Amino acid sequence: MTSTDEHAQAERVIDALHSRSAHPRIYDVRIISAHADEPGVDEPVRMNYVVEIPGVPGRITLPSGQSSLSDGNVGSIGYLVAAGQRGSIYSGREVYFYPYIDQTLRREPLIDGAEGLGWTCESMGFPFIAPHHIVPGSGGQFVRDATTPVTINVPSEFVEICAEFQQSPDSVLRAFIADSAGLMNFFSCPRADGYSSNGSDERDLAEQYLERTFGHFRLDPEEEARRERQQEEAEERESDASELAAALDDYIDAGGDARSLIAQVDAIVLAQQKQQSEED
Repeated sequence: MTSTDEHAQAERVIDALHSRSAHPRIYDVRIISAHADEPGVDEPVRMNYVVEIPGVPGRITLPSGQSSLSDGNVGSIGYLVAAGQRGSIYSGREVYFYPYIDQTLRREPLIDGAEGLGWTCESMGFPFIAPHHIVPGSGGQFVRDATTPVTINVPSEFVEICAEFQQSPDSVLRAFIADSAGLMNFFSCPRADGYSSNGSDERDLAEQYLERTFGHFRLDPEEEARRERQQEEAEERESDASELAAALDDYIDAGGDARSLIAQVDAIVLAQQKQQSEED
């Protein structure tokens, strides 16, 4: 590939990463080497990556938004994103490289779908789906989104307080939720819901707030376990009732007499109640 072809390929990659689509990434990129341009007077050092990209012939050189690159990253496989320097010294055409935590991780586009992107890694042994916005961690691990939607009306006074700290109400509430629940969003096991504590001090302060404000409502461990068992039993009973209703529909559709079946069930219930009464 000529230098002109390489430059054209690099420009296409840069254009793709800086497109208007939501946070575009290029996966399974291998860093071959990194080198610095000779800086001018009062200019920062500018790094360049030499990379291999699946589906792109040869090797291409891309401008880096990072001022340095660890030697340990050379030879690593990971993904590229737009640098997005937002008015800094950079031209806005640079890229960042992030190595996969698990170096056996690879994309599996054949199983991509609305629910996420396809991946493989050695420890999983089979292709799997992860949400579009995360890169799986060690052994393909990630925490699935198990959030519960909650809608609240936020007073203007709270909006103004958030604005003082240049935050939106939802970002402040999400931060408190993460700190109070001790949620950690590690690269080795990223959370699909994006929640991540702001630090140990913040977690301690959130716990103190909850304890001081709501401590008198706290359930003791036995009571909490009892309520959890009740909830599980209620959910299991609801599931059994749905299965019985479906079975009754099948019975009727097959020509069965519903009233006769109900009468038989009633007789069984009476016999069980009588036996229970005798045992008591």
